[in-house]
Amino acid sequence: MVSDNVCPNTTGSGPVGTAISRKKRDLRCAQGFTACPRYSGRGGFDCVDTENDPESCGGCVGLDGEGTGTDCTATKGASVTRCVKRSCVVDSCRKGWVKSIDGTSCVLVSRSSRGVHAQGTEVKRKSTSSAKRAIRAKIF
Repeated sequence: MVSDNVCPNTTGSGPVGTAISRKKRDLRCAQGFTACPRYSGRGGFDCVDTENDPESCGGCVGLDGEGTGTDCTATKGASVTRCVKRSCVVDSCRKGWVKSIDGTSCVLVSRSSRGVHAQGTEVKRKSTSSAKRAIRAKIF
């Protein structure tokens, strides 16, 4: 009987390295794909196209935002994003947000009595036609 719940090594030397490092070393991805760690389920690695994958844009994304890539789907205020040549692109923003000039983020819109502001730029409000005002006031 062996104490401390440790089995004796009867076959000589065992495998070298941790199970995760052995899995990554043995994982072969097709050209253009990168082996990125999988943080859900049983772990392991997935082959990811970091040039175009919106969840691993530009590299692998780790827990708590660590890693070399960016999760485009986590862009604040964005509703539709994609990854193009390792860079996040915002296609549309949620209500109350506008797309930035460079198209890589969304900016919260603030309202004032003079107009709508986004990034310090005043946007002229459209005037309402007399027909629309009449309908809203229920004047026939």
